[in-house]
Amino acid sequence: MHKAPPNILRFDLIVLAIFSSLYDSFPSPAELDIGAVSRRCVPDGASLDEVFAWTSVGEAAADWLAEEGFIRFERRSGHSRPSGTLFETRLTLKALTILGYLPASLKEAVPREALIHKIKKVLSTGAEKAGADAVKSLMTEVFKLSLGLAAGGVMSFTAC
Repeated sequence: MHKAPPNILRFDLIVLAIFSSLYDSFPSPAELDIGAVSRRCVPDGASLDEVFAWTSVGEAAADWLAEEGFIRFERRSGHSRPSGTLFETRLTLKALTILGYLPASLKEAVPREALIHKIKKVLSTGAEKAGADAVKSLMTEVFKLSLGLAAGGVMSFTAC
């Protein structure tokens, strides 16, 4: 198996960080500084060019998450916040479902660990220490669950 390109590795880790941050603030909309979220994922000792690459991927990742229906946000001009600030940012039902939040009536009898708990566990070690395999595994699970939703499939996971 070959190693994913740097842009994909950055994307994966930043997406997990965005999910974690928005899950913590749900259901309240959050003001999300994408640059700050991206910089928290940058490995120690990174050059300025690398930091810029991470923040660029962060902006694109947020846009992609919105286009694919995982998050909603507003961009506002003429404010004093950094340009990468997203306003009224919140997870969608699609994202909540994938991350493992379900109403009690839909929960399985034998609960499994919610995806958001797995994400938080991986991110708690710090971005630099988050294993590429663990990040890739989580993103694979996100995409599989998302494709299952898009196809109208039945989800077989449980909430927190």
